[in-house]
Amino acid sequence: MSERPIAKGDITLEDEAGAILDGARVDLSAFLRTIYDLVPEEKLRETHCLQFIAAWDDTTFNTLQMAVLHNELVELVAHHGTPATIKEINPVVDLLAKYQNESHLYIKFFGD
Repeated sequence: MSERPIAKGDITLEDEAGAILDGARVDLSAFLRTIYDLVPEEKLRETHCLQFIAAWDDTTFNTLQMAVLHNELVELVAHHGTPATIKEINPVVDLLAKYQNESHLYIKFFGD
């Protein structure tokens, strides 16, 4: 990521010291709307990670949780892979896939 302040909607990949190693610019509200439109509330509560991403707060997942989040998003795209869905979800899937075999990393979603 470039040397700029972290903004609402950013997703960063950080090491254990909090240094930003990578990231993605997303519209977090659109990303979450896409998920909420595709996954009924009762099914969302059954997810292990997706249910905890909040538009109004920051959300952090550790390396083990990143793998689970990746699988949940891949499954969502596989079942509901419209072009709009893929456009909103794939930047996060790609970031997670890039680092899935690494350790001591954290993905952080920046809400409002």
